[in-house]
Amino acid sequence: MKPGWWLLALSLSLAVPAQAEVPAARLRILSKGVNLTTVFTNTPLPTIDGDLNEIRQAGLHHIRIFIDPDWVLRDATRPGNRLRRGVKAAVANRLGVILCMSSNSHPMDDKATPAVVARWTQAWRVIARTYAHAFPPRMIFFELANEPTMAPPRWNAVQNALLRTVREAAPDNTILLAGSPYSLAGALADLNPGNDSNVAYAVHLYQPMPFTHQGAEWDARFTAIHDLAYPPDAANIQSAVQGVPPIVRQQLEDYEKSGARAMDAGLDTAKTIADERHWHIVVTEFGVYRAAPAASRARWLAQARRTIEADGFGWTVWEFDAGFGIKPDLNGCTDVVRALGLRCVP
Repeated sequence: MKPGWWLLALSLSLAVPAQAEVPAARLRILSKGVNLTTVFTNTPLPTIDGDLNEIRQAGLHHIRIFIDPDWVLRDATRPGNRLRRGVKAAVANRLGVILCMSSNSHPMDDKATPAVVARWTQAWRVIARTYAHAFPPRMIFFELANEPTMAPPRWNAVQNALLRTVREAAPDNTILLAGSPYSLAGALADLNPGNDSNVAYAVHLYQPMPFTHQGAEWDARFTAIHDLAYPPDAANIQSAVQGVPPIVRQQLEDYEKSGARAMDAGLDTAKTIADERHWHIVVTEFGVYRAAPAASRARWLAQARRTIEADGFGWTVWEFDAGFGIKPDLNGCTDVVRALGLRCVP
């Protein structure tokens, strides 16, 4: 053996992340779930309790909830707050909970000042201290940010600092990391979690967006698109393109050229990185706006779910009871229920 060989081997082992140590029982909890967006709305708490029961009856294992740092620092420690009651009800229904931080007023983008980062850090410290010990660690997951758009080098440093903050207060919980921009699969390449192996990685899947977001009132690129089928069909696209603005026409032309491959491209990237780095991936958002043709919506969801599961990833469909919601499908026993491999709810 050459002198120093063991030092070289040690340095190489430190350079490559170790096999993730997320317990198998937690991976099962993360295997399939749904985003629940009504926790901080005016929805009555008994209605949310009923929704949680339906989610469990459908065969899902977890929910994902957004938490805003401003709300956390104002209300998180108050007894009986909506988040605490919602988490308690979910755990009582044997549902895991992903708490994911997101802020419209203080986003994690390139304009985020040190004060904004400090506010997020403080909020995460409160959440971790509050929820890491109040509930079994196997049931509570912390996703550090939803769709950050900060420049990757800075985001990597900021997220790692948030990771250390949460880990200090929550030594046993599994933490979910995301790449920037927008939790896209390709952004995972810039992440390095250091020595923390009790982590998983969140990616989002909406490709091809002209199909999944057609009719979306909040995005001018897609508002004028209607009756678009999946997979792409030339005759259908020619019908949809009539009379739409130039920006929409370009979206539809791109959809015809690459829409059939868009979903697989993103998931293939995530699979390659996961295999190389021995990382666990959870697709914490994927879905189709309900304005899409019902049969095509079911086909997209079926393809997405099968591919995600074949890659060994967990998933959290977007969402339960809003514009992308699956609740009407569970209650109506539509093809979407079968597409997601779920049970109809009476």
